Formats: sequence, C-alpha cells, structure tokens
Amino acid sequence: MPVTINGTTGVTTPGISVDGVSASVSGGFSSSIDSDGTFSGGAVYTPTLTPSNWKYVINGGNFSIAAPAAVDAGQAYSMIIYVLNSPTAGTLSLSGFNRVVGDSFTTTNGHVFFLFITVFGTGAKVVSVVAAQ
Repeated sequence: MPVTINGTTGVTTPGISVDGVSASVSGGFSSSIDSDGTFSGGAVYTPTLTPSNWKYVINGGNFSIAAPAAVDAGQAYSMIIYVLNSPTAGTLSLSGFNRVVGDSFTTTNGHVFFLFITVFGTGAKVVSVVAAQ
C-alpha cells in the first residue's frame, strides 16, 4: 500500500495502522536508493535526506564525507551510505561527526563499505563503518 509522507508518495508497506495519535507499520518497507555519483580530487560529499536516506557513492579518488545537517531538538534520523571503491579509489576521510566507530577504509578496487549514520537532535552525529568484505 503506498503511503504519503510530507506530500510525497513512495514508501511501500504491506500494512499500516493509524489510531489517530500514532502509526505503526507491520511487515517491512522498501525505499529508493539515490546514486549520488563518483567523488575524487579532494571533494567533500555531504549527504542529505533528499530524496531518500539510502545513498550510493563511488570512491574514485581521495575525498571526504561530511556529517549531514542537524535537525530540530526532539527529532532524529538515520541514513545508510553504500560506498564502492573503483580502480582509482583513494583515501576516504570522515569529518564533522561526534563519534566514528567500526572498520577502516581501504582503497582496494571492488571493496564495499556501509556507513550507518545517526543524527540526533541538534547535536550528536555518529557514523559506524562496516566493511562488506
């Protein structure tokens, strides 16, 4: 069943119930993956929630991923970034996060990394790096 959130339709879920105050989802849901391109040459990539919180980027050379924007107090969000190393992959650095945990990046062609990012309120920005090989 399609669901409309903030005027945008696209989240699909097998079941949703609303009791007037809160909503719950049973089953799972899927979301589009945004291909944000190839980064290199010291570029800085700052992920945004537009149009989705699932991102795909290619490491084509040295670049940095900056922490995404904070939100209002009392709000939070998470996003996942899939990073694929190309044959010209370079050093990948992270900036603006309060805490970075997990695996180290490599520059090996074909290596994949998942970045699990949580932004909580006006402050905490945490990223967990998981190597997929």
